[in-house]
Amino acid sequence: MSLANCGDHHDDIIQNQEDELAKKVTEMERAIHHVMLNEKLQECFDLLDQIQRTYRNYNDEYIKILDNYPNQMDEFFEEFEQGGLGVFKRFPEDQRERIQELYEKETADAQAKLEAEALKKWEEEKKAEEAKQAEEAKEGGGAKGKKPAPAKGGKGGKDADKPNLDVETLPVPEIAAFESKMGQKYLVERSLGDIAGTLLTPAPTEEEQKQ
Repeated sequence: MSLANCGDHHDDIIQNQEDELAKKVTEMERAIHHVMLNEKLQECFDLLDQIQRTYRNYNDEYIKILDNYPNQMDEFFEEFEQGGLGVFKRFPEDQRERIQELYEKETADAQAKLEAEALKKWEEEKKAEEAKQAEEAKEGGGAKGKKPAPAKGGKGGKDADKPNLDVETLPVPEIAAFESKMGQKYLVERSLGDIAGTLLTPAPTEEEQKQ
C-alpha cells in the first residue's frame, strides 16, 4: 500500500467515525432522562476510543511503509531493469539451462547444415568427374575411364561410397556474463552485434521459406 492509499483509507474510516460521533452527540443532547444520557455518553466514549485506535493504526502503517520504502524501490528498479535488459537478451542466472540448450541446438543445426552443403558440393563434383570420364571414354573408343578418386579421407570396402567430408566441428558457444549498474548478475544470450544484425536483416519471403 502506498502512502497516499494508506492516508485515503484511514481518512475514510476516521470521517465515518467522526460522522457517527456527531450523530451520537446530537442524540445525547436530546436525551430525555439520565439513563439514555449515560448510554449515549458511553457510545461517544467508545467512538472516541475507536478514533484513537484508527489514528494509532494509521501512524503504525505509515511508519511501516516508510521503513519498507527503500526495499520496495530496490524491487521496483530490479524488475524494471530485468524487463529492460530482456529486450537486449540479457537474462537472470535462472535462465542458464535454457540458454545452454538453445546454444547446443543452434550449433547442432549449423553443423548439420555445414555437412549437408559439403555433401552436396562433393556429389556435384563427383557427378561432374564421372561425366567427364564418360566423355573421355567415349572419345577414346570405348576404353574404360579411371574410377573417380574417393573423397579425402575415404576408405575402401563397404564404406567406399560413403565420403569423409572432413567438415570442421563447430564448438558450442560459451555463455557470457554481464553485470548491471545495480550490481545484478545476468547472462548474455545474444551480443549487441547479433541483435543489430537480426533487426537489419529482412524477413524471408514465403518463396524463400519454401526453399
